[in-house]
Amino acid sequence: MKDKQENKTTEVKATTKSKPSFLKSTKFKHGTSSVIMTVVFLCIIIVVNILASVLTDRFPSLNIDLTSQKINTLSEDAVEIAKSVQTDTQIIILASEDNADQLLNSGDMQYSQVITLAKKLQEVNSKIQVSFVDLDTNPQFTQEYSEYSLSTGSVIVKSNKRIKVLAPMVDLFSATQNQQTGGYDYTSKVDGALANALSLVNLEKVPTMAVANGHEELLVSTARAAFDKNLSDRGIDVVEFNIMTDDIPENADIIMIPTPSTDYTEAEITKLRTFLSDETAENSRSILYTADYSQPTMPTLESFLEEWGVKLQKAVVVETNTDHVLPGGDASIIFVNSSSELLSKNSYSYLVAPVAAPMELLFSGNDSISTTALWTSYDSTYVMENEDSDTSKTDAYPVATMSTKAVKKNGEYVNENVIVFSSSVAFTDNFINSSTFANKQFFTDLFSNLTGSDMSQVYIAPVTVNQYDIAASASVMNILGFGVFTVAIPLVIIAFGLVIFLRRRHL
Repeated sequence: MKDKQENKTTEVKATTKSKPSFLKSTKFKHGTSSVIMTVVFLCIIIVVNILASVLTDRFPSLNIDLTSQKINTLSEDAVEIAKSVQTDTQIIILASEDNADQLLNSGDMQYSQVITLAKKLQEVNSKIQVSFVDLDTNPQFTQEYSEYSLSTGSVIVKSNKRIKVLAPMVDLFSATQNQQTGGYDYTSKVDGALANALSLVNLEKVPTMAVANGHEELLVSTARAAFDKNLSDRGIDVVEFNIMTDDIPENADIIMIPTPSTDYTEAEITKLRTFLSDETAENSRSILYTADYSQPTMPTLESFLEEWGVKLQKAVVVETNTDHVLPGGDASIIFVNSSSELLSKNSYSYLVAPVAAPMELLFSGNDSISTTALWTSYDSTYVMENEDSDTSKTDAYPVATMSTKAVKKNGEYVNENVIVFSSSVAFTDNFINSSTFANKQFFTDLFSNLTGSDMSQVYIAPVTVNQYDIAASASVMNILGFGVFTVAIPLVIIAFGLVIFLRRRHL
């Protein structure tokens, strides 16, 4: 009996001894390897996501631009301007970097585009530094820039030379209602606005146009807002002063007299003459006078213009050929020719001179002053002084002129110019903003000639985008960035690892 028990005990011990531990079992080995592989894959995904985030922050150009218009990609002109920056320049974005896209009322425009392009400019040139200021948490910041109209979303671009402030819904974006659809057309101007500002704040000298007020001017700043904005965008400062009480700004290169309703005094005319003939001036100086047929007689101003060989008539140039007026428009809203060789680098189709007065060039050359017509009407126009005017007497009439006097100052020859346009309406927003007309391009080239600066090099045209383009692209980026790479791929790897684990745990 005892022997049987001993044999049984021996069998149990043998059985127990021969059974391997779970840690050494095949199931444990296969299951553990599956878990380890899964963990390793997850770690790799996490590390890749972290590296991708770090790299895209450090090198924004690695971010994929999926917008149809490539609005999150710097233009070649913007890149070249960024590369040319040689002094430390700051781009200060007045917004929270984390909540930028909440700034705009419309979900169809994304303020993050400003941040994306600003960081890409910084990537191009280390002289450019981007920073953020949240005015909600740092409201006292505006005290440093009290002379500027700052708000959340504004962008300050500054160097040791000057400052340029960009407004969010004026300089960076715009939304205009489409008259045909009733919807809104969205325009992104971020690329050009940032590049132009970089160029402007790094220019050694910025030309300045000083607008003379004080005589009940008809061409007020609100009417010529697009004209002023075009000059500002292209690197010309526009300032205003009262010619009756103020001195002419010392840095002025051009004085604009925007259609006064009352005559100038002799003292004010002396200011103009002194401005033109200033011996200390290193560059050409100009006076730009805009007129209207309805102005009253102003003997002092008219006498000054006649000194420069120009006489305005109290009449309106009217077109008899319907091909030379706006379709269905008034016969006094005429198309004109650019008749000067000074601005021959561009052809100007559809230059418009509404209700222009005919002008007379009193001489082609008198002493050192030479005169030329900038705009002339077609030879199918006549002069309407009253209802009894002879409509059959047609001819071509100057409606814009330029008088030039070459003088030697500081050993160099420079020009003193007096430019007269008899249609002040040609400067208003309706004719500057419309891409149909060539007025904007003509004035750009004229000011480039007057100031001696190549204004085209610092101008990048805005991009009109589909109103759903930016928003759709942001959705796609969220799906790819968060949905696919952050959630979907890790879940697939986890599921794949679990399947392998469950299958092998039974081996």
